[in-house]
This record gives sequence, structure tokens and C-alpha cells, in this order.
Amino acid sequence: MGKFSLKIKKSHSRNSGRTSSFSYYRTSVNDNRNIDPSKITRERLMPSKRRSINLLKKIPQLVIAILIFSCIAYVFSLSVDPRIVIADQQSLSLQPVEVYKSEISKILKNSPLNFTKITINTKLVAKQIEDAFPEIQSSSIALPLLNRRPIVHIRLSTPAAIVHTSNGVFVMDSSGKAIMNDNQLNLSERQKLPKIHDQSQLQIDPGKGIMKSGDVTYITTFISELEKNKYKIKEIILPPVANEVQFHLADKPYFIKANLSLDPYQQVGTFLALQNKLTTDNSLPTSYIDVRVEERAYYL
Repeated sequence: MGKFSLKIKKSHSRNSGRTSSFSYYRTSVNDNRNIDPSKITRERLMPSKRRSINLLKKIPQLVIAILIFSCIAYVFSLSVDPRIVIADQQSLSLQPVEVYKSEISKILKNSPLNFTKITINTKLVAKQIEDAFPEIQSSSIALPLLNRRPIVHIRLSTPAAIVHTSNGVFVMDSSGKAIMNDNQLNLSERQKLPKIHDQSQLQIDPGKGIMKSGDVTYITTFISELEKNKYKIKEIILPPVANEVQFHLADKPYFIKANLSLDPYQQVGTFLALQNKLTTDNSLPTSYIDVRVEERAYYL
């Protein structure tokens, strides 16, 4: 049996004379040996540096976003310091504007919904204002586009008379409603209004009706026609008799009995005709002239 043998001849490196051997890991091992540790540290720090740089780049964008949001929030927010606009400037004598402004400010503070233009219920606020001030005939809330102060537009009732009732003295407007206590009205304005004494014993409160609007129109028309003929009214009495009204004249010993259901122009005309006749006859009445019956007049 023959023998087979394989001899491997060692080869020597030309330069070093060391034995060379093959390894699958040679390249990686040699590479690792050549890595600089400082480079490893820098490479590990690179992601955090990039994040910091990216964050710094985003700061201006964040600042701009915050400013925009703040501006939007400011524009849509509302102040509780309203601006009051009275429709009829002559009606400013009812109450000082500061009285309305102070109370309306309290109404706005009562609900957090009133602090933004988006959530405020302007109709509800207007109703609350009218409930707080019976002399306000109508009101509305305007929300400015850029300004934060709500604008409250107010239309006030026209005072027609001062009415003395069983439970107080009130200012009555042309609709026959008690709009405020008489001491709330400016003194000079109060002195200009006719005085009515209601003897019906009705309990009256501000905001409630005292008379029908037609009766108020009748009385103001009757007074106007008398004043055109140089007769001044001292006071007016509403007795507990249906449709009767009594006009007491200044500097006269008698008064006029009239009927609220008839024409005031016709009744004043009847009174003037009788007055002229009695003056001519020198037989003036000492108690009253009664014109409650149409086209008839009686006196005592």
C-alpha cells in the first residue's frame, strides 16, 4: 500500500520574514486598532448636537406661534368695561351714564361666557340690562372687530308724568309703565313733569304698568291743549271711578272732570266754550266743570 503525503512549504514574507496567515477577521481587527477614541466621543455627541441645533432653529417658529395665538386670544376676548351709547342724548337726564356703566359691568362679570366674543350671548345680556333698568326701552350689544370693549346701545323711555301711588312716587313713561323712583330723576326734569295722584290704591313697583298707554296719550294731549290756551295744570287726580280724570288748574278755584274714553280735543273745546260763556256772564264755578258727557258741560 502506497503512502501519500502532502508537504506544505512555508513561505516567508519578503520584508519581515514573519509567517503570514489568513483570517476572516483581519480587516475588522486591524480597523479597530486604527480608530481614534476622540472620534468615537464626537460621533456619539453628534445626534444630541443635531437635536439642540434643530431645537434652536424651531425657537423663532415657536415664538411666532405663541405671538399669533396671543393676538387671536386678545382679539376674541372681551373687557367688562363697556362703552355706553345713548340713542337720544336728551334722555341723559334720566340717570348719569356712570350708573348704567357700573351696573352693566356687574352683569358682564356674572358669567365667564361674557369674557369672549365667541361665547357671549348678547341677547341674554341685553335682556338682563333691561330687567335691571325699567327705564331702558331697548338695548343691544355690539362687539367691535379689534377693540375689546363691548358697545352697549341704549334707548331710554320718555318720562311722561310723576305718579303718586299708595306705595311710592314713580316716574311714568309714555307707555304707562313705572320706570323708576322719582328721586332717581334729575330735579330739573322732575319739576317739568305733570303730577298725577292715583287714588286707586294699586301696589306699583318699577317696571309695572300704572296706566294704559292710550290713557297717558289722552292726559298729555289734554294738558297740551289747555296750555295752548294759557291754562296751567297744578295736579291731576285719578279717582277710583272708571274712566274719570280730574285736572286741577293753577290759580283757579275749580277743576275739570273729564272722561278718558272720549276725545280730549273735543272735551277741551267744550270746556273752553263754557268757560268763555261763564266769564262773560260773570258767573264762574266754585267747584268744578264737568265735560264727561260728549258735547255737554255741567258746572257747580
